[in-house]
Amino acid sequence: TPTTEIYTLSLHAALPISGADAQDARSARAPRRVRRLVLMGSGGIPTPPGNRLKTAATRYRPTYEGMAEVARMMNNGFGVPDMDAIIRYRFEISSDEDNSMAREATMAIARDDPDAIHLLDEDLIRSIKTETLIVQGRDDLIFPPDTGLRFHELLDNSWLSSLHRCGHWAMLQYPEAFTELCTWFLTSDTLTSSRATP
Repeated sequence: TPTTEIYTLSLHAALPISGADAQDARSARAPRRVRRLVLMGSGGIPTPPGNRLKTAATRYRPTYEGMAEVARMMNNGFGVPDMDAIIRYRFEISSDEDNSMAREATMAIARDDPDAIHLLDEDLIRSIKTETLIVQGRDDLIFPPDTGLRFHELLDNSWLSSLHRCGHWAMLQYPEAFTELCTWFLTSDTLTSSRATP
């Protein structure tokens, strides 16, 4: 499947694409271990007041219906294949005792200060010279388009791809396009422009 294919590529060619703010930090501190980096709907810099992350944290209840509401916020009303299966899976793993405790601790921080869990020093981000692909949904309500654009401004060796009618889950909304884009980036031997926007 596209998701499996990209995950396999990421093990060999880049850090996994989730938890992008943490990946930024690792890339800065251990650049020899990271050949290429993919950021998708990435946190790591301050986001505008009223960010939907805080809304999701405030309103989330540990029920299937609560997870469904978070999922709707993530995709901003755009269609996602097999959404019921995704909601069920996310709800089941979030119900695990250890995961539940971690989620509650994270949500508590997000309710008080959503930037606190996704904030890196801009000088640290600027110091990253790893080739980086930034995939940004133009309709992402969790980390809005300005976030992706700011990463692109800070990362000298970056490519920005902005997806039309796309929320926070680009890999779920457009799996074929996302797979094709990441495959090109992670396997290409001819990356020539650091300011291109595919």
